[in-house]
Amino acid sequence: MLYIVTERPDPSPTIVSFNISKDYTWHVGEEKPKIPEGHTVVLVQADGDELEYIGRTFRDLDGPNTMTIPWAQKCLVMKWRGDFAAFIADNL
Repeated sequence: MLYIVTERPDPSPTIVSFNISKDYTWHVGEEKPKIPEGHTVVLVQADGDELEYIGRTFRDLDGPNTMTIPWAQKCLVMKWRGDFAAFIADNL
């Protein structure tokens, strides 16, 4: 399963502002999740077939690439944050 977490600023006019989080899941073969405009991907977590898919599809991705780091080949779950997470979610 691929787990995607997004955040967006709370639009309510209050003194204390909170981010509103929403999460999505994706499996190989499914349509890409529709992430609403204004939401920012902050985390992507993958395991199983989805982790293998990311390793095959994003071989040239800088940062924590699952297939180029020897110890990562044995990982059961990988997480990406920030720009790496956004790139993966945008390019499923």
